Amino acid sequence: MQKKDQLRFDLPNITLWYLVKELESQINQGHMNKIQELDNNWLKVTINKDGTHKMILTPNNFFMSEYVLNAKQQSSGFGAFLNKRVENRRILSFKQHGLDRVVVFEFADSYLILELFAKGNIIITDKKFITIKPYRQEMWKDRTLKKDVPYIFPQDKRANILEINFRKFYEIIKNSEDPLVFALIENINLAPLFLEEACNKSGIDKNKPAKEVSENELKIVHKTILSFFERKVEPVLLLQNSKHLLLPFPLETVPGNIVEKFDSLNDAIGKLNVESISKKKDLGSERKSNELKISMENQKTALVEVQKMAEENKETGNKIYENYVLIKEICEIIRDMKKNGEEGIVDKIKQRFPQVDKINIKEGKITINIS
Repeated sequence: MQKKDQLRFDLPNITLWYLVKELESQINQGHMNKIQELDNNWLKVTINKDGTHKMILTPNNFFMSEYVLNAKQQSSGFGAFLNKRVENRRILSFKQHGLDRVVVFEFADSYLILELFAKGNIIITDKKFITIKPYRQEMWKDRTLKKDVPYIFPQDKRANILEINFRKFYEIIKNSEDPLVFALIENINLAPLFLEEACNKSGIDKNKPAKEVSENELKIVHKTILSFFERKVEPVLLLQNSKHLLLPFPLETVPGNIVEKFDSLNDAIGKLNVESISKKKDLGSERKSNELKISMENQKTALVEVQKMAEENKETGNKIYENYVLIKEICEIIRDMKKNGEEGIVDKIKQRFPQVDKINIKEGKITINIS
């Protein structure tokens, strides 16, 4: 769905949280009107509230637009279907689901759900969350996006820091066998670079075993994380390891180059989505560093390897922080499949996890692309 010259950038979940806060006053209690499909498979939605606003929905983000974007000549019919269901409906609420990359429009008789991850998806359900129609039918191990099937929000076992008190936070982290930063990444639903920033700003060694971190130290970390949701919005585009990240404010201790600053998140997303970039970086020389080879013979040993690599190589380390939960999940699943004597492990893992490049069951080695 990406234009050839469009800059690819990621939107961490805390950036999405700030974006929803920035736009909710323009959306809540407004009326959703005409919906059009665009040539690049985006949707253009007209929202009437104190005037007419054009909202663009892309697979990975959204923004209010003043750009002239032409409607698609031959549509898939999905836009027309949505028009029949939600045209002239009042938007009762516009919210992020927890801290997930999911945003929900609520109407009197339905919900319009934006899943802003992977390939992206848009789902309309009734008020009992029975799926009326998804933009794309999809099936996972724990949920299915299909007409007449109950809609289940993506499940994330990590805790929402805004919904738990310090005592719960303390119990979660102290029960971990991992170093502090990995205990946070595995158990708290927040982009890893912000959790690393929290450790650094708290003055606590991020590699200190979580079990050895004192209660007072964890209070400082907890308070620091919560402070990230009280900051003045000063959006920046950060380039870190060939990856562009749109952040709601600059980070003080996490490495990366600030490419551009913006007045608002909405302006930033509109500009980055619509305007082309004049220079393109050749990432060929960096391809090697995007591969992580680990042993899967012993899950605990493999994760110790991963933690050691993260500390020794800062560039690879940042990528490992971002993908730690994924790496651990892959190790656990392979271990269970081997234990149960399942066949076709290589094909099953590669199908479920496109990031897996190579698996050598005989040697007990796995190569993961963590770009």
